Amino acid sequence: MPKLVTAQDGDTLCGIAMDNGFLNCDPLRAEAANAPFLNRPLAAGDVVTVPDIVVKKSDHTTSQIHKFLKKNSPPVSIRLVHGSPDKPYLQDDTLTALNISNYPTDKGGLEGNHAFPTGFGFNPDGHADEDTFKIEIVDPSAGGTLFANMEALRPFYRPDHTVDHHDTFAGVSDADDRKTVAVHCKQVSSGHVAFRSAYLRLVADQIDNISQQTLLITDAVDAGLPEIEILDQKVRATYVVKACNAAGDAKCKVTTDVPLAAGRAFDLAVRVMRATPTGVVETNPGGPGDDGIVKLADIRKRVQTFVRRCWAQSHIKPNLVTLQTMDLPSDMITVADTTGLPARGTQDAAAVPGQIGFTLSVQRFGGGSNSVHNIVPFSVPAGSTPQQTAALIQQSVQGIPGVTATVSPNPPEVGDPDGSCDVLFREASGGRITITNLTPLASQDADQKVAAIGLTMVVNRRNADDNYHVGHPEQRNLVKSLDTPGDVVIDVTVIDAFPSATLMGFTVPELKNLDPDRQPVSGVKNSIIMARRASTAGDEIPFALAHEIGHVLTDEGRHALSNHELMFHITPVNSVSTDDSKRIVEHLPAANNWQITVQHHDANRTVGGQNTRLNATFHVNNIASPHLLH
Repeated sequence: MPKLVTAQDGDTLCGIAMDNGFLNCDPLRAEAANAPFLNRPLAAGDVVTVPDIVVKKSDHTTSQIHKFLKKNSPPVSIRLVHGSPDKPYLQDDTLTALNISNYPTDKGGLEGNHAFPTGFGFNPDGHADEDTFKIEIVDPSAGGTLFANMEALRPFYRPDHTVDHHDTFAGVSDADDRKTVAVHCKQVSSGHVAFRSAYLRLVADQIDNISQQTLLITDAVDAGLPEIEILDQKVRATYVVKACNAAGDAKCKVTTDVPLAAGRAFDLAVRVMRATPTGVVETNPGGPGDDGIVKLADIRKRVQTFVRRCWAQSHIKPNLVTLQTMDLPSDMITVADTTGLPARGTQDAAAVPGQIGFTLSVQRFGGGSNSVHNIVPFSVPAGSTPQQTAALIQQSVQGIPGVTATVSPNPPEVGDPDGSCDVLFREASGGRITITNLTPLASQDADQKVAAIGLTMVVNRRNADDNYHVGHPEQRNLVKSLDTPGDVVIDVTVIDAFPSATLMGFTVPELKNLDPDRQPVSGVKNSIIMARRASTAGDEIPFALAHEIGHVLTDEGRHALSNHELMFHITPVNSVSTDDSKRIVEHLPAANNWQITVQHHDANRTVGGQNTRLNATFHVNNIASPHLLH
């Protein structure tokens, strides 16, 4: 008599039929009780009626050995494998997670200097990329070449942005771009039950999606779904059972869904500067205060597209914790910049102590009254360190309502006896402070000079070995004033430009491998300044922000030597090729591929560059930036 089978996840009518001795699902489809399942996939809990099997007798002599071929075993199945050079096919490991490839799409071999193989079977040039995979179909009744489909599955999120479930991109405007159909799977050998595709790769941008051997796993910003993370997606591979005689979409299918390795995230704070101060800190894209040098939606799109795509290959995603448009910071005063000298106690041309006096003006917004405060000149005692003199400046403004001054020391530049020191000013209501009428240089201390540092939308920076860790006063004023406390958030500030029109960004990492006094201070380290041109919503200079983030995550101010790598010193103006500088290697190259910063052992402990081999993905995740990732 017929028996009842309760379906499990992934079951098909053909699969249940074969498990019960049939060659396909025709007998099950002929059962009236199974009518509800004829035009849809089985779901867990469906109760399928399996008819009695008709026993066939075959008469043969008993004095000979007779071979019978079981055409329904092993079960029809599909899985993803990387493959191996020596294991039997069915003993290869099943992949439980996938990754975006780190290689130029059409390049194979460990060093990416061979053609990517297009044929079937084991090939060392395809095997060398640990992120390649193959579709394996097992179908005992098939022969020749079979076909499978691949597609990305989108995550659906709960209110707390954790993933609730996955489904297809059906209905999304670019859904077809996220599929690779009719992937050829060739029988591994005559009579074998296994069929395998050529080597396949996951790619994160459309330019890399060049053949039937790639599947696009990318963001969905242009499709109106900016919340979708690349690393939260899954890959579905589907095989329509060849022996199934049902029509059209009713045919039985076997599928496998494999997630991308989720990896970790880094926190990013982005602040866009406006040229004319208003006192408004705007956090809503399109809001009334969204009047900075770029629109908030534009720089956010950069993060959600190009930054996501580049860093997905290293199993890392950006987490945007701050997005603001705001005024440039107030003026600051710097003491002994570039020298770090103590006060001599006299002026250049007179045997009297050097003086410091200035006018502090406060521009208030929202109905608050402006104010002007004259700081009476005071003497700087002989031997005062830059930090002690900065403390005197701080004390001189303590009585001004709403105004605070913060003493911010800097490390010494190479060869200097001490570090310079900055005094940062802030007004409690968000007003802007300017410093004018500073005591002339001739009346200041002969050795220890002070300067007022104001900001415009063009910011100077310093990049020489002996002062990179200190920076230019304008650079310091900008990044210290806007720093996210704690040094675990990467701070990005968008300005109009640098004096060099070709410079698109400038970053100061932690430089943890150097002596403590050659490392940037809190407030300067992990800071990025971006030019407007590389921060818009368009495709111009697409990888610049991802590149600058790479300086922080690799904890390295220098660059990769290979022009395929994201951290090459020249970033493309446009993304046009699979050979663009956008890769982050995940193997230890045979030849030097990076120049890193090193500490010399001379008397001044100078710093310089040294070529080396670097597995950048491993370095970021395990050495340079574990404390920045979560």
